[in-house]
Amino acid sequence: KTLPVPSTVKVFEARIESPEDMLAADNYAVTLADPGSTLHVLLVSPDDPFLERALNLDPRVNLDKSTTVPVDTSRYDIVVFDGVQEKPVKSRGVLTFGAAGETSPVTVDGSATSPRFISAENRPLMENVALDGMFIQSAQKAKPKATAEVLARSNIGPLVVSAKTRGLRQVYFSFKP
Repeated sequence: KTLPVPSTVKVFEARIESPEDMLAADNYAVTLADPGSTLHVLLVSPDDPFLERALNLDPRVNLDKSTTVPVDTSRYDIVVFDGVQEKPVKSRGVLTFGAAGETSPVTVDGSATSPRFISAENRPLMENVALDGMFIQSAQKAKPKATAEVLARSNIGPLVVSAKTRGLRQVYFSFKP
């Protein structure tokens, strides 16, 4: 089937829902409208040269860095909060590491040291992500909100949680990389 798409669309997301389908793993895909296009990413971090370098390794990423959230975030495709409490933004995506805020897909009830990975869901977002055997020094004890989906669990609770509400896609990690 062919669908008309506005020229301003940057990301395509497709989902097939069929009760007869025996292989759910191939029912979801996300891709850039132009694979050579640029993603505008804001990294909000006090100072994490490792995450900054990792983001800069992707030639499609145009990275800005700040220690605080600017007033206007609408020009960013993704805002990454690295150990900084998540704040409301106007980007299409939010990635939060170790510091949930009131707009996060989780509520937090303290923290714990040395959580152990238990399991991960078979979801496209977790494809090629290996958490088993990874050492995590500390993590927030999080509880998913009603609209959220837990993608990975530890002995203290969720490690990775995602949510999509009103066009905003959020991914929360209970720990800092």
